[in-house]
Amino acid sequence: MGRKCYVDTGYGQVHLVIHGAGQQAKHPPLVCLHPIPFSAVYYNTLVPRLNAHRDIIIPDYPGYGGSDFYCETPSVNDYAMATGQAVAALGLTGAVDLLGFHIGALVAPEFSLCFPQLTRRLVLVDVPYFKPHDRAGMLQKFGLKKESFSAELECLAAAWDFNVTRQTGAMPPARSFELFVEQLRAGEHANSGYHAAFTWPCETRFAKISARCLVVATNAGLFSHSVEAAGFIPGCELVELPAITRAVFETGTVEIATLANTLL
Repeated sequence: MGRKCYVDTGYGQVHLVIHGAGQQAKHPPLVCLHPIPFSAVYYNTLVPRLNAHRDIIIPDYPGYGGSDFYCETPSVNDYAMATGQAVAALGLTGAVDLLGFHIGALVAPEFSLCFPQLTRRLVLVDVPYFKPHDRAGMLQKFGLKKESFSAELECLAAAWDFNVTRQTGAMPPARSFELFVEQLRAGEHANSGYHAAFTWPCETRFAKISARCLVVATNAGLFSHSVEAAGFIPGCELVELPAITRAVFETGTVEIATLANTLL
């Protein structure tokens, strides 16, 4: 288990989990950026396979996990700035590498543009790139919707189906339940991160990336989206993993960790 801590930022207190390498540290720290509506917990299965000779820092975005709620309509820039401020508060003196999954694959590039002096390399797994007209439609469908809770157990059915029922056979029940609980922690604002994802100008921001970048495209729902996103990033390396079809950080743990360790 990593060490948990809080730091003060302009976005409230940000919660981080830090897996320290101690005297074994030989490489720049790795900042892992989680998908929504989850938190640092999402990386529990991947961290043990990442390079042991570096510190691994996993922040919770404002409004998720243990971090303070910031606003109902956050932006990717908000998440990147909160992450940058949290990392700076740790007193790091050099650049970091970043690994992002789903919306984390948008936050990592934005971080690199906001904090170029703090950024070395990027690994983006399953990039949620959608064309502008598709983003507008998905913003209306998901990004402006509050979760509704009641005294009826049925109000939790959708979250249970997504995290537990659909993952049967792909991950242990205890892991499914862990993610189910983590989704519920975000409460009625669980969808606010979709507002961030579907209002970010992907094409123009991707085109400005100067850090060395690897895009990993699995077949778990964002394969073509990731491939298309890679086309906007100058000098990007693309690796396709079509055999991974669900529960990416469980069924594809070895492949993704190996790719990340090799690049970083």
